[in-house]
Amino acid sequence: MPGAKPVADQEEAAIRRLVAEIDSLDSWRDKLGKRILVLFFSTFAGALCLLVWAVTHAENIVSTPGPRVPGVLQSERSPAR
Repeated sequence: MPGAKPVADQEEAAIRRLVAEIDSLDSWRDKLGKRILVLFFSTFAGALCLLVWAVTHAENIVSTPGPRVPGVLQSERSPAR
């Protein structure tokens, strides 16, 4: 049968193309997962750096107006000494 061989070759070629497309989808999904993880960790690192910067420079950013007074150590109801 001379016509049977090209059909088998076409089927094998179609199967190879299908397998290649499935592999490319898997690799795309893996790359997407890696990109999401990189984005998450870089956002986390950026937030951590911003937090450290805010803690170290908080006094320079916000200064309270007026004179500074010591904190109240006794309540109003406690007897005077």
